Amino acid sequence: MQERTQFFITLAVTALLLSCCVLLYFSYQDLYRAGKIGSTDEREFNAVIGRYFKFDSVIVGTSMSENFKCSEFDKVTGGYSQKMTTNGGDISEISFMAHYAFQHQQIKNVLLDLLVYSYLYPEPKSAQLNKKKYENNLSAMDHLYDSVKLSVILKTVLAGKNSFAGDKFDRDKIYSWADLTPCGIRPFLLSLFETDFILKKHREEMKNYNAETVEKNICKYLLPMIQKHPDITFYLYFPPFTPLELLLSPSAHKHFRKTIMDKLLQYSNVRLYDYQSAGSIINNKYNYKDITHYSSEVSSFIIKQMKVNKFLVTRENRQEAEKRFDNILASVNQEMLWRDLQKQYDAMKNDK
Repeated sequence: MQERTQFFITLAVTALLLSCCVLLYFSYQDLYRAGKIGSTDEREFNAVIGRYFKFDSVIVGTSMSENFKCSEFDKVTGGYSQKMTTNGGDISEISFMAHYAFQHQQIKNVLLDLLVYSYLYPEPKSAQLNKKKYENNLSAMDHLYDSVKLSVILKTVLAGKNSFAGDKFDRDKIYSWADLTPCGIRPFLLSLFETDFILKKHREEMKNYNAETVEKNICKYLLPMIQKHPDITFYLYFPPFTPLELLLSPSAHKHFRKTIMDKLLQYSNVRLYDYQSAGSIINNKYNYKDITHYSSEVSSFIIKQMKVNKFLVTRENRQEAEKRFDNILASVNQEMLWRDLQKQYDAMKNDK
């Protein structure tokens, strides 16, 4: 009798464990089918995407690249892309993600934003990554338990349609923040006069801009990626920042741009685009939620211009590109701009 009872207890426990495994597995699958993975989860899931998803083009970079639609980039390359972005990432993390994709996929195309803030620090953020997630000896089940946390699954279930990517799988929306934090004149003004986190952070970071550190990071992390993979086409771009961002430190932005052009334009597998002189975009406050982050519509604009090679910078036209950038900076009267923004903010507050 005792043996029979013990048998049924063992059977029940085994069934319970199997049920939990099955539930966890399908929760994991549902997570990806639903596309409900936010930018805060990127470092958890890029290991799984890079190894187990199938694609030949990859979108890496920072929050500047999170709103890109893979299907739109596919129209530029003729390939099939996935995102492996890292919110707030530096170039060491970005390089790590790209190389991980190179290791596990037959990559033909890379899309990467050239965010100056990714190159400012001497200590690489990639050292903080949990490298265990990216080890080759991990099985799919190891990835499942290591990458898919119960808290994330519960958050996803509870979030429902208010999650990062709606209720249907859409690789275009994975990691996207556009639906959660929309752009427009109101969020833009609030970011300047109330929260002002990005403004203060960037102002402080630009004070400590070190040309030697920036050049070292470019040479250590970005250049080898391009040099070692001549068969991969790299679509690189200067993000369309607002004039307020560019004027925080014009000399720093100009040095970064010049260094990138000097070092990258010599490579035939690099396509470099400059959207910082796209006046119709950067001068329209409705396109932004703060001084750097632009809407998903602007992300689509960037891709569409790539398809027709507009804003493409080459060795032959780089002087024209630099002149356009100088003209953008010269055309802005900071004092008048801030005064106008203050008036708009005051009017918005009075309309409450």
